[in-house]
Amino acid sequence: MSHWTDERVVARLTETFARHEHEADPEVARRIALATQPARRRPWPPVAAAAAAMVLVAGLATYAVHATGSNPEPSNRPPTVDRTSTANATNRDRALAEAVRVLETIPVPPGSTKVDSAPTRSLSHLRVIDGYVDLSLKQTNWWEVPLSYGDLVTWYDTHSPANTDSAFMGPGSTSPEPVGDLMWETHETSEAYSSPAVVVSYARLDDDTTAIRTDVTLAARYDRTAETLVPSTVTSVDITKSAIDGPSRAPVTATVTDPKLLARITSAFNDLNGAMAHTSPPACGSPSGLVFVYAVTFHWPRHTLEVDPGAALCGIGRGLSLDGSALPESLENDDTLDAALQAALGPS
Repeated sequence: MSHWTDERVVARLTETFARHEHEADPEVARRIALATQPARRRPWPPVAAAAAAMVLVAGLATYAVHATGSNPEPSNRPPTVDRTSTANATNRDRALAEAVRVLETIPVPPGSTKVDSAPTRSLSHLRVIDGYVDLSLKQTNWWEVPLSYGDLVTWYDTHSPANTDSAFMGPGSTSPEPVGDLMWETHETSEAYSSPAVVVSYARLDDDTTAIRTDVTLAARYDRTAETLVPSTVTSVDITKSAIDGPSRAPVTATVTDPKLLARITSAFNDLNGAMAHTSPPACGSPSGLVFVYAVTFHWPRHTLEVDPGAALCGIGRGLSLDGSALPESLENDDTLDAALQAALGPS
């Protein structure tokens, strides 16, 4: 085997990068290069690190372009990070790493044997979806457990935070169902992703053996990319205030040009978090009382950014359109922006 010097590595990576440069995202490559350098005992020359990062990004782009078909529930194999994903790559990476980590912490009874696929058809799909879920981030294991399904439920009652009442038919039941689901949330908090949920689904195989499926689900937040931010050169903001519940009343509209009000609005808007990039959105309940939402349009030289009010009942997932083209990201509203917009409108 020939010895690979730094110079040969640089030459080979630079050559490979040249073939794939048109597919790569330089900004993503820069972040990957910076992230990889500190972990090496013998750092590569900067050109090598950057080239390696660009080749990695190009490869991911190529995978995204050539992948075909869709699977509503991907396998438990950790997915390749896809640059075309509408969730920010960094948040998505963090969410994926957390899902992989939590999967390995799910307790299983002693003597359980991990298997490569669902031992029974009833465990071939995710049976419970709770909260924000991006199915492409879901992580799954299957096991065969040397316990009856009743003993399995008892074991999880004492070895996990699961509320095992869900395994019983209803109040007064003395034994669990032969097929059921247990779940709990980890309550881990992150600005990058939702709190992971754990689902343990089980099904009887025979009198003394039960199959289980363990899943971790969560969703990553959209990133606040440059396109989703507004500059300090905003010249005006159009605001439309509408009621989403309570007595019907006509929308209130106004155009704001006062520099102090513009600064407050743009600052509050730029501080919004990205919304959760989910494939299975949670239910959006109706608010109580009279509640208002705000549609906003920012104007600055040669550009316009439109921000919709979000979901009709609760204002989450505010969509964005830059210069008439919809952006893939959406934002999570907060009271600070609403207060700034209301202050700009005055009594209404």
